Amino acid sequence: MSRLFSGKRILKVLVIAALTAVVGVLFFMPADKAEASEILLPGFVKDMIASGEIDPKDEKGKKYIEDITFSKKDVEAEYEKTYKKTKWNDSFDKTDLKYLSCIIYCEANSMSEEGKIAVGNVILNRLRAKGDWAHVTTIKEVIYDRKWAVQFSPTINGSLKKALALYKSMDPSEFREWEIEYMEDSIQAAKQVLRGKKVIPDDFLYFNGSVTRTKEKCEAAGSTYRIIGGHIYFRNT
Repeated sequence: MSRLFSGKRILKVLVIAALTAVVGVLFFMPADKAEASEILLPGFVKDMIASGEIDPKDEKGKKYIEDITFSKKDVEAEYEKTYKKTKWNDSFDKTDLKYLSCIIYCEANSMSEEGKIAVGNVILNRLRAKGDWAHVTTIKEVIYDRKWAVQFSPTINGSLKKALALYKSMDPSEFREWEIEYMEDSIQAAKQVLRGKKVIPDDFLYFNGSVTRTKEKCEAAGSTYRIIGGHIYFRNT
């Protein structure tokens, strides 16, 4: 009995020591390492992995995931380093906030905060761009621009009209809970954009969801781009 008791006692000591070591790692891990591992993987990428369309273990799959994802730490570091001191002196009003919030909702309602901000950045980049975009002078004009063709499909497929009604009402008896939640998130993103937060450069005037094809075109043309969630943002191809 004494030998059995001793064995159990030794096992108990070993278990306690192991648990203590794990707790120590969790509580004393440097914050930057913890944040760096917080990777935002879009839902459609998870679906591609689940269906076997991409393999996260092979080099091609790893490269695709590396291009399509980003960490919260990286986004905030870029903002602090590059965009925090950006000065936005325009006087935006409630109408500007409404239309910017609604186009963000239409284009990126289920995306991350960074994805929503990026859509708003494109709108304001066009508003301030000269040359081909000199004819648009308000956020609403940018969104409904028809000089060459329809610029944003939500203006013709009914989704922007519905978003504007949602923005005005926010009534749970008229709209689903997730719709109201996404609109609230879009409004907060729009406010950040109007205050100057940016996640893409000033000369990125385009975005779309054809990530792979557009990426290939950008690389062939030597044009820079950035992939955020399900969109690719770029200068021109």
